[in-house]
Amino acid sequence: MIQVRDVPPELHAELVRRARLEGRTLTAFVQEILEREVARPPAEEVFARINARTARLGRTQTTE
Repeated sequence: MIQVRDVPPELHAELVRRARLEGRTLTAFVQEILEREVARPPAEEVFARINARTARLGRTQTTE
């Protein structure tokens, strides 16, 4: 169970509006947003994987 406190009224209203547009409950809508977010690896992990692969190939990856 997750409770989110102190959500600004404008944000709450927009989430409710978007959920209604999709014919979904606010809970189902927010759950999908959270599931989508955790399905993607964080950028740091992606860059670490790229660096590990390029290091195995004898190259270095620079980020500027």
